[in-house]
Amino acid sequence: MESNFKIRTLKSQIENMKLQIENIEIQNSNMQMMNNSQKGDQLLNLGIQMLNAGIQSFEIAEEYMIMNKKNFYEQLQKISEEINLIINKYNMDQQMMMQQQMMMQQQMMAQQMIMQQQMMQPNLMAEPIINQQENYITITFRNHRTKSKNITVKYGTTIQELFFKYLDKSENNKEIYNKKLRFIFNAKVIDKNEQRVVEDFFGWHPNPCITVLED
Repeated sequence: MESNFKIRTLKSQIENMKLQIENIEIQNSNMQMMNNSQKGDQLLNLGIQMLNAGIQSFEIAEEYMIMNKKNFYEQLQKISEEINLIINKYNMDQQMMMQQQMMMQQQMMAQQMIMQQQMMQPNLMAEPIINQQENYITITFRNHRTKSKNITVKYGTTIQELFFKYLDKSENNKEIYNKKLRFIFNAKVIDKNEQRVVEDFFGWHPNPCITVLED
């Protein structure tokens, strides 16, 4: 009697699965609004139900005296191996997805670190003309009477020494020495005896330029 109940239950499950298949077939034939993901979900759910029904069928069969079980269990072994292949493929897909996500996260972190480093670094466009290896700096002198002159000096050169170098490279420097010159930087007159060194005086000012006025 108990086996009859189990068989009727199994029959009910199979009939229910038959209705589900027919419903999927109708939806697919009529091209109703059901995307591929929904179809896939329904088919996978149906497959699980079929496997469960098959397991129940084997359990019911164990209650009967079966003379030759070997053939059936060999087929069951093959089905088990195919199921394991499906599971292994799913696990591999999951691992690949996790690796891709980790790579994307690492790339994002690397980009953020680069951006932070760039923000922390001084603005290179705003630096004076400096040879970083030799520690030189170039200052432009502008005079309305003559062409602009670029004077390149080493770090550690005082502003006073810078002025002397400018005068040495100027035409008619004897005449210039005798003139009363004013050196203007950032709208301020620079003391001719200024003893601060060039790197401290100009700091990170972009392309320092001194205006030379002659009285």
